Amino acid sequence: MPKRVGLQELRVGVRRRADLENSDFCSDSERDDYVNSAWCELYDILIQKYSETYFLKSSDVTTVSGTDSYDLPDDFYKVFGVDYKADNNDYIPLKRYRFTQRVRDSSYRRTTADTKYRVQGEEIFFIPTPDSAKTMRIWYIPNPRLIETTSPKVISRSSTTTWTTSPKNFAVGDFVKLYDFSAVTGDYNTVQKITAVGAATITTDFDSTGTSDPTAYGELCSMIDTYSSWDEYILVDAAMRVLVKEESDITPLLTQKNSLLRRIEMAASNRDAGEPQTVTDVSDYDNFYLM
Repeated sequence: MPKRVGLQELRVGVRRRADLENSDFCSDSERDDYVNSAWCELYDILIQKYSETYFLKSSDVTTVSGTDSYDLPDDFYKVFGVDYKADNNDYIPLKRYRFTQRVRDSSYRRTTADTKYRVQGEEIFFIPTPDSAKTMRIWYIPNPRLIETTSPKVISRSSTTTWTTSPKNFAVGDFVKLYDFSAVTGDYNTVQKITAVGAATITTDFDSTGTSDPTAYGELCSMIDTYSSWDEYILVDAAMRVLVKEESDITPLLTQKNSLLRRIEMAASNRDAGEPQTVTDVSDYDNFYLM
């Protein structure tokens, strides 16, 4: 299981690494920016250098006759693969076509083997142009979502808990952690899982039937999943950014960051120790399509 860490914990960790625990030199919002920059850097390290699927998602597209381009998911970052759903419900991996093939006559061939895709801008294109409704499954790496905080003001208590607040980038399935809430009965300061997101509400799996309304409201913070204490990379990098602004020496932290980077590079490159990644067998890939 990954280690989940919340924004409030990351704020405290950055202060400690920068040795500024009793300083107001940087505001929480500024440290949040540094934390998110460091998180995005770690995210890119994990997806750029390795083909491991730490953040892999999928989304289905239904084609329309005569239409060759379709919007990508809102959180799309990089494509990992695209599958064609055959009539027998089998999913067949598609190849990407080269940009020079973009104007090829759509009547050239109609076989599954000839269906190819290409990501351009915010859309995905298929050739030949589909002539009927087909399901294409896009496997992709999403954009890293910001680690955020919000301040809920009103709740609806039951077997689940609905918080009235701005949803921001929160999504169903996310874990959030609450800080600095007070209540006569019950403890709201727990890790909770989001089960629904509305226009101005967030519902979590927290059973609040036995609790009283909060007497003081704190923060609801998003959490991220890290492995093997990789969040230390975020803390060290964010602390460096704080010290750069302060015009302080970052050499010790830079040494730590380089050491952490080497460890992450060694550990992250092979997520499946039993079946490591291999180079794609191109000849076998082509034989799959009987080409």
